[in-house]
Amino acid sequence: MAYELIGRGAGGAPNKWAIFTAPIGGGFGVPPNSLSVFQYPANGVPGCCLQRFTILPAATPGDTGGTLTIDQNGNASQARTAGGMVKAMMTYDGFPARILSCFNSTRSGAFATTPNCGFAVDKTGTGDYIVDFGFQVDDRFLSLTLALAGNVLVNGFVCTDQHPFGCVHTLTPNQVEVIVSTGQSYGDNEFYLIVY
Repeated sequence: MAYELIGRGAGGAPNKWAIFTAPIGGGFGVPPNSLSVFQYPANGVPGCCLQRFTILPAATPGDTGGTLTIDQNGNASQARTAGGMVKAMMTYDGFPARILSCFNSTRSGAFATTPNCGFAVDKTGTGDYIVDFGFQVDDRFLSLTLALAGNVLVNGFVCTDQHPFGCVHTLTPNQVEVIVSTGQSYGDNEFYLIVY
């Protein structure tokens, strides 16, 4: 059983949207007990339908599910512990030392994207920075990209005794250390840090 909304494409061909759910055995492409939205395009491509959006049911009796929120401005957010969306991003400039742009998924509205976005950066030495996100990040994935001389991008590496071009690692639940190196020595430079 489906709830259907029908629009019109070029030449009056129907463009149909259908909202489905299915019993425990599932249905044609519809996961059991999910809420699924399908599109049936006016041009008939790919022939049947396109599954556009699905919300799966709680997996166990104790599963309270998760929340994905889309606000009035189109910003999407989810729980810090959930996967699939970025939790934090920043562009940091070493000359002068400051956050140029950022995103903080734990904040809303302009506070989520206005530097410093609730983040704090402490420069402890040349090319050595402590970033405090204000929320737990030591259980998330971290990605570091360095913008080196000549605008050459070099990926960051996991910190070891030798870090040839830069690295990031967690210090406390809320803090990471970023080390920027141009090969043989530390150097202040722009970097991009993402928490997934």
